[in-house]
Amino acid sequence: MKKNIIISLICVAVLVVGVIIYLFLCSKEKPIDTTEEGEVEVINNETAGAQEYEFAVKPADLYIVGLWHEAANPLWYKAFYDDYAGDGYFWGKEWQENDSIFEEDLPYHGNGWFRWRREDDKLIEMHVMTMSKVPIAKRWTIKALQCDTINGKTPNQFVDSLIFTEIEFSKNCFRFSRVAE
Repeated sequence: MKKNIIISLICVAVLVVGVIIYLFLCSKEKPIDTTEEGEVEVINNETAGAQEYEFAVKPADLYIVGLWHEAANPLWYKAFYDDYAGDGYFWGKEWQENDSIFEEDLPYHGNGWFRWRREDDKLIEMHVMTMSKVPIAKRWTIKALQCDTINGKTPNQFVDSLIFTEIEFSKNCFRFSRVAE
């Protein structure tokens, strides 16, 4: 009986010492100074000497992001989004209204959708299907054309046309124009 009481007292003492140590370590806060504007400034700057890191995901190519239609068939649309799809790809979709397929008919990330990525002058589209998880690759060589003026002003890095040439079938060449927003 005495043995059980002694063991219980030792356990309680260890627990109390642990709580005291925990409270002591947690109560140490960094000194702060309030500036005149009411902002809080940390005096001990632990970020001094920190390095800058690149984004984990490169942003989408703004030359391509947007809604486009084919010049010879203006009812053929491609929309390139900056929504990240993983593995360096972004989401996009295409539809042809002259085939009675409209944007609102496309199931989310199903038929008509593709993942895209630009590598220099190459554009890779991985088309997805609702019925299969196997993507169909389309590889294009692209050439961006800048317009001379927009509303009488010379734009900075504004692309108004893209020339798509299929890598596997170079006779398949299409010019897409940016749809005005």
